[in-house]
Amino acid sequence: MKISIEGHNINVGDALRQTAEENITSTVDKFFDGAIEAHAIMSKESYLHKFSISVHVGRGISFQAHADDADPYAALDKAMKKLSKRLRRSKNKMKDHSAQAKEMQHMHASEYVIYSAFANEDEDTQAEAVNDTAEDPKGGAPAVIAEMVTEIDTLSVSEAVDRLEMSRVPAILFKNTTNDELNVVYRREDGNIGWIDPKIALSAKKAS
Repeated sequence: MKISIEGHNINVGDALRQTAEENITSTVDKFFDGAIEAHAIMSKESYLHKFSISVHVGRGISFQAHADDADPYAALDKAMKKLSKRLRRSKNKMKDHSAQAKEMQHMHASEYVIYSAFANEDEDTQAEAVNDTAEDPKGGAPAVIAEMVTEIDTLSVSEAVDRLEMSRVPAILFKNTTNDELNVVYRREDGNIGWIDPKIALSAKKAS
């Protein structure tokens, strides 16, 4: 596992850096073999030392922990305890999901990557280009630059939320075990998780 440690407003000495690397390695390896990378930031504001850690364990799954204390080693220890709890809880959930995976039904769907003529432009440039995108003159369809097959898992809403929280993806499309409808859970800008269930919306509309 690759480990990087930065210091903000503080000089991270060799002893503290070595202690942090050893703690990170032992904590992560206890739950996840072959984690990809860990990035830690040590900083100081007023009398408080702060320690923030982000660990990427693989398959788009990452975990974060933060803590502060007047003593830098105490801040490190607190952050490692928080990280350990999150790793343990998520590892147990992943085991439960793995045990159910053999019975899980999958849907197969086509996944496309759509070309955007201004994906890397700033907002002003994008606004000017909205009416001049590269569309197919025959049908007005956007240009497809990649096509692949993807699996849509059958999950409960809570399982879908667990997967979203353990991943870096912005949204998860799944088949709801309750009603066999395609649902979506996604990350909202306010930090909460949104859930879209078309069947519930349709039922409410008919009732009204």
